[in-house]
Amino acid sequence: MAVAELARRWLEHDPSKRVSTVTRDEVVLRLHVLPFPGAARIGEVTPPEVQKLVNAWAKHQAPRTVRRQYDVVRALFAYAVASDWLARSPCRGIDLPRLSPLQRPVLSPDDVAAIAAAIDPRYRAMVWLGAVLGLRWGEVAGVMIRSLDLLRGTLTVSSQLGRDRQLGPLKFASSRRVLSLPKALADMFFLAGTT
Repeated sequence: MAVAELARRWLEHDPSKRVSTVTRDEVVLRLHVLPFPGAARIGEVTPPEVQKLVNAWAKHQAPRTVRRQYDVVRALFAYAVASDWLARSPCRGIDLPRLSPLQRPVLSPDDVAAIAAAIDPRYRAMVWLGAVLGLRWGEVAGVMIRSLDLLRGTLTVSSQLGRDRQLGPLKFASSRRVLSLPKALADMFFLAGTT
């Protein structure tokens, strides 16, 4: 079986994968993997060839990008092994570029207020939700009226807006949670609903 055929089968085999994940995997395969060993047979791909591919990526791409692309290659060949089309994966002993720790800025309340003041008033509450409750962007964008219980002062995180701009379930069921909504945030929503 050619690597390109394996890639096609792998992309189609898991119907539970999110659309955004399938799209990302397809782009990685099409742009960064298949131009190199795409025509080769899966049994002909060796660890040194995988290392050569990783090294080529590392010359022009950030370490996190290289690791993300390698994860696709590793999953592709793990699927071949699990399907009994290949005895061993060529993704063995591969040296990946070192990751630097992420430097994330810490925003002060004044910083958050300045950001909220600088954007369209319709979206200010979203800035505060993300900053105060620590919600991800997709979770903030997935908040709906039914997510809020202003009498109890809670917010239920149960959906998110995906990269495909579709409202859908959270990535993990365990991410569903009910958070206490500080009075200042509850008041912000209450006031937004009356204007």
